[in-house]
Amino acid sequence: MGILGKDLFRMDKGYFDITALFTADNFQIESQIYKYGELTTAFLNYNPELFFKMLSELDTTEDVAEYNEKIAVINMALKLMPVYRYQYFLSREPLAIAYATECGKKVDDLDDYYKLAEDIRTVQDRYKWLLTEMHYKEKNLKGNYCANQIYYNGVDAYTRGRSLGGSSEWDAPAVNVQYEVRELADGSGCELFEKMEFNRLIDLLYVELFKGMLIGNY
Repeated sequence: MGILGKDLFRMDKGYFDITALFTADNFQIESQIYKYGELTTAFLNYNPELFFKMLSELDTTEDVAEYNEKIAVINMALKLMPVYRYQYFLSREPLAIAYATECGKKVDDLDDYYKLAEDIRTVQDRYKWLLTEMHYKEKNLKGNYCANQIYYNGVDAYTRGRSLGGSSEWDAPAVNVQYEVRELADGSGCELFEKMEFNRLIDLLYVELFKGMLIGNY
């Protein structure tokens, strides 16, 4: 039987893979507990300028030492981001040395970094836009508050994909879902969790955004 906080998470995950445990009121990543809407808000307020700048310069950087210095700065910026700043992530390295110094060739795979940058841009553009537009006119109606705000402000069609209309394709989030019963650490009882595994940030934030809306957190 699992003990909350001890064996909830696989240790063989990639650095950018995130496992979250959802309950009716909040969700947990590693030992950190979030209210619904808290993480999305943190990324809306996050300043990614340094991360974006260093990442954009990598393709034109040929010097091995300079390239590795920029990778180190990128990794530092990554570990200051919401989610990635907590202990489990801080104890792991997202990327090995960027160049094989004995041959001077790139051996890294930066796809996950570019995907993360794309996700942050989408969240800071489209998610901010939706949250603004849904409150253009306030509606005092029966039913779910956020649903009424979205529908009667004419933005309901944009909710069906993780980019909130930023993509011309139907971009549903890629999520693995399980349900688990876990014993609380103090032995006082058990909790039922909806366990989801994500390999992209935007999938997590899309789920968090609308779980928050289900309980009216926006």
